[in-house]
Amino acid sequence: MAANRAREPETLLGQVISPITSFAKDSERLLNRCTKPTAPEYRKIAIATVIGFLLMGMIGFVVKLVFIPVNNLILLG
Repeated sequence: MAANRAREPETLLGQVISPITSFAKDSERLLNRCTKPTAPEYRKIAIATVIGFLLMGMIGFVVKLVFIPVNNLILLG
């Protein structure tokens, strides 16, 4: 138990700063491992994003087309 107490921050300031410094170290480690995507990787990501936008747009359009007449039937009925 004494060893665990030695690791714990003694002050309120230490309790606030400890998670911040831990997060900063983890973030720095992540950024150092990241690499810039190559042109083929970037192209593949861009194409997947465009396909996703198109699919979501088409789904929204179909839902709107279906629910406009349904809404009119409900309001007029």
